[in-house]
Amino acid sequence: MSDRYIRNYRRYIVGNEARKIDMPEVEELETDVLAIDDLETYEPEKVFSEPVVVPEPEQTVQKRKKVSFFSVVLTLGTIIMALYLCIVYVNAYSDISSLQKEVDQKKAVIARMEKENELAYEEIDSSVNLRKVYKTATKKLGMVYPSESQIYTYNDKTSGRVIQYAAIPGVNSWGR
Repeated sequence: MSDRYIRNYRRYIVGNEARKIDMPEVEELETDVLAIDDLETYEPEKVFSEPVVVPEPEQTVQKRKKVSFFSVVLTLGTIIMALYLCIVYVNAYSDISSLQKEVDQKKAVIARMEKENELAYEEIDSSVNLRKVYKTATKKLGMVYPSESQIYTYNDKTSGRVIQYAAIPGVNSWGR
């Protein structure tokens, strides 16, 4: 029995595309089988009349495909562009982070200044003496309260504001 047939039985073939194997006849197989008594005097050279030749698998030499210069340049250009974009993105992100920190600092300064302004306004408001303002306005600056003849009242139920389109009758220019 040749080694070639044994190898074909052991090979696993998937699907229905398996090749049909030429099987030796049953009588040929029985003549090659050794009896148990023959095992003691077994000599492989005498059992097989012809030497077993195992065919060498065909060696296929695959030629290495050459990579074109254009594809190498294109690949390197793509890699360099990707690295450049990564660097630009990291720089932009760091700029945004630094600007965000500056904005937070400016907001803190604005909040502190607004608080100082409110405190200063309250201090000024509480320090104003209306009697002192009246004395300064009337004695130093010569200001006077308007007389009853200078005050005109106007009632308009359609709007909450007054717009003067013409001179008020009986009053000189600029209320003098």
